[in-house]
Amino acid sequence: MEKYLVVYGKYEGMEAAAVNMITAKISGYTNSPPTVVRADDVRADGLCGKDAVIIGTLSDNRLLADKYGSVAGGDSEGYAVEVGECDGRNVIYIAANEMPGVYYGVVDFISSYLPTVAPTLFPNPNVKGAFDAPFNRLMPPYAIEKRPCIRNRAIWTWGHCILDYKKFFENMSLVRLNEIVIWNDCLPINAKEIVRYAHACNIRVIWGFAWGWDTH
Repeated sequence: MEKYLVVYGKYEGMEAAAVNMITAKISGYTNSPPTVVRADDVRADGLCGKDAVIIGTLSDNRLLADKYGSVAGGDSEGYAVEVGECDGRNVIYIAANEMPGVYYGVVDFISSYLPTVAPTLFPNPNVKGAFDAPFNRLMPPYAIEKRPCIRNRAIWTWGHCILDYKKFFENMSLVRLNEIVIWNDCLPINAKEIVRYAHACNIRVIWGFAWGWDTH
């Protein structure tokens, strides 16, 4: 089969992380990395007949802007996910208003939709017990549009429990948490780097401090 196309709007911030996540998932199912191209370099009529994932915000991906007038009422974290087909090929849309929504849309597609696409037996009777996985065949239609009901989705923790703050924040973003309260006896020496990486994951940081006992 031909390689999938991943057509992105802007390869920056959480949108870049979203592109990386979807390309890794496609590669894992098809054993072939998709071709990744900018929307500005693709003609809309050139996508029909090709398996494609069209991903980005309405402002940076014109293919999505042409399809959607708005997404989730314009919410900054809202997104739309749609799985359809054109000429017998999968066409997957992941659209959002801002970069966090693009990321959350990919998480929704991977965690909510893909598990429902059960593997089926290959049509080739000579391949005994082999299964045809998602992305390798026409997938069932799907359409959803979401925005958060809870604006601040937070976690509280002691700072010394976070051994790898980058992985910690990445895991938070996978479950769509966007705020953390970190308590320490003293402000960490790398506090600026911690805050910078948290913001890159759409996570606000509130610094706490020890109380009720002496600090040194």
